[in-house]
Parts: sequence; structure tokens; C-alpha cells
Amino acid sequence: MTSEARIEANRRNAKKSTGPRTAEGKARARMNALTHGLRAEQVVLPTEDPKEFEAHLGRWMADWKPPTETRRFLVERVAVASWRLERCVRVETGRLSDRAEGALAKWDHSRAVVNDRAETLFAIDPAEAIARLEQTRSGILRLIQRWAGIEQAFTDPSGWTDEVEHHQRLVHMMGYSLNDGTDEVRYLIDVSRQMLLRNRPELAEPGESAMSDANHAALATTFHAVFVSKFNILQDIFEGLPDESAARTRYAELEAFAPLAEDAPFHRYEAQHDREARSVIAMLIKLEKTGEDLVGVRLEEAEAELPNEPKPVEATKARSPELPNEPKPARASKPRSPEAPNEPIAALAVVPVVQADRDRDGRLWPIAECPAMPDDTRSA
Repeated sequence: MTSEARIEANRRNAKKSTGPRTAEGKARARMNALTHGLRAEQVVLPTEDPKEFEAHLGRWMADWKPPTETRRFLVERVAVASWRLERCVRVETGRLSDRAEGALAKWDHSRAVVNDRAETLFAIDPAEAIARLEQTRSGILRLIQRWAGIEQAFTDPSGWTDEVEHHQRLVHMMGYSLNDGTDEVRYLIDVSRQMLLRNRPELAEPGESAMSDANHAALATTFHAVFVSKFNILQDIFEGLPDESAARTRYAELEAFAPLAEDAPFHRYEAQHDREARSVIAMLIKLEKTGEDLVGVRLEEAEAELPNEPKPVEATKARSPELPNEPKPARASKPRSPEAPNEPIAALAVVPVVQADRDRDGRLWPIAECPAMPDDTRSA
């Protein structure tokens, strides 16, 4: 429970903190509660993270620090436009990546078809099949893969089990047909047959015998040297062929960036938000320079700074020092208005001019009233 002393101390401290007192401080404090009015659900798609958008908007607000509602609105607009522009980049990257991957798969498939057709010739002309496969790097890799499988099966005492994949393929990979009657072909067929019967004795015909362990160990060493020699030859051919990776990459890029009708809406969408972002940024820069949106705030600040300041008195025009005794121009009398016949006219002080003379007794008489004298000496 809070004590009375603590409550009283809080009251004293509260009196010391009365908020901003100057006009500038009050203008700043007026915007303390100004926050953006957008919500993430208004802009963010279901595939996007609302927290990322809030952080994105917060960075724009922290960058511009809008002091008025007008600038806050503009900052929100440019933040949304930039968010949508980033979305355009992601969507475009996804679309182009899918097209590029599809183009790469198409390239590899075309090479695989050529190699498959070459391999079909093994049953007819093994030498021709090998020659066609040796024309491309992908064909060389196909031959190396087949030789690796043969070596692994032959060196494993229990691996030589398939009559087609092992027995026939060994003869074909040497460039011979099973129908060839040369001594080398007959030797290969006999050795392969003995290896096959070693693991599958049920295939033995009368007079055939399986290979012994001793003979298998000796032949495994000999065939390993043969396989190594084949690998080296194929490696040399591989290095001499042109690298197709650069052509493969160019093909994928051309396929990915080929203009399609479905791209037009995406380009218009991106151009629209790019123009909006540039326009809003230009308006924000203009307001930063001119402060046009701060006119009302400035007037309030001026009134707060001079609350009791009297209105300035218009200074009277001083008399010219060059003409100290210059008379003031006479004021023209206003003529009587015909629309106001009963308006009184101010009387003018007119001094009448009366002609007078003196008689012989020295008295002053008007000329019209002066008595006649026999020797009248009045001047005209």
C-alpha cells in the first residue's frame, strides 16, 4: 500500500513535469501520438509474413519521421509501393527460375535422347554406338558411367550376376559383338561366362564350369588395369571436346527471357508501383524543402510566441528636412451633393471689404453714407 508521503512526493514531481512549454516543443509533442494507420492484412498476401511488412513500414517511418498527417500518408504510400515492388521482383524471379529450369531440363533431355539412340546401336553395331557417344561430353559421361558399373560388378566376387547387364555389356563396351569370332572376343565371352556361373550355377550347360577363387583374383587385377586405361582414354576425349555448359546456360537464359503474352500484366503492375514510389518520394522531398504542409503549425507557433504583442502602429510621415516651413496643401471643399439637397453646408468665414472715408471731423463713414461736403476731398 502506498504511503501518504509517497503520494505527496508523486504530486510534487508531477507538478515539475508539465510537458513542453515553448511553441516549438508543443509542435513536436503534438505529433508524438502520430502512428501509421495501415494494417498488415491490408497489404500482405497469405504467402507473406505480416511481421516483415510491419518492420518494412517501420523502417520507412524511421527514415522520414513524418511530422504531419500529410507526410505520414505519403510515407505509408511509398512504403506500400516499395513492398509491392519487392513482391514483383520475387514473382519475376520465380517465373524466370521456373522457365530457366525448364529450359535446362529440355536441353538435358535432348542430349539424353541422342545418347539413348546411340546406345540402341550396341546390339547391332557396338563400335558405331561408342563412336557416337564419344562425340559429346554427355556421351562420354554415359560411357564412363557404364564402365564404372562393369568394374564394380567384376571386382566384386558376388556382383557378376546379370547376363545382359554384365556379360553382354562387357563385350559390347570393348567394341565387339557377341557374334564376332575373333580370339579376343571368344576370350572375353569365356571369362564373363565363368564369372556368371560362379554366382549363378543354375545357368551352367554341360561342359561349363565356374571360375575358381584364384582365377577370379588374378583376373580382377588384370581387368582393373583395363578399366583404368579405358577411363584415361575417355577422360582425354572429354577434355578435347567443347564445353557445353556455356551454351546450355545461354539457351536457358534465352528461353527464360523470351517475351510472352502472360508477362504483360506483371510488367504493367511493376511499372505502376515504380511510378508511384518515385512520385511520392518526389513529393516528400518537395515538402521537406518548402514545408508547405507546416503552414498551420507555423501560424500556431507564431501566435504562441507572441500572445500579448500589440499590433504595430503605422509610423507618421516625418516632415521633410529640406522644407521645414512647407505649408500643408489646402483641402479642397467638398461640393454639395445633388442627391442630398438638405445637407447643411458649413459657413465660410469671409471678411467683407467695405470702402470708407473720413469726414472733416475725423469720423469714419462708409462712402455711401458719408454726408456731402462743399469742399469734398474724398478719394475715389
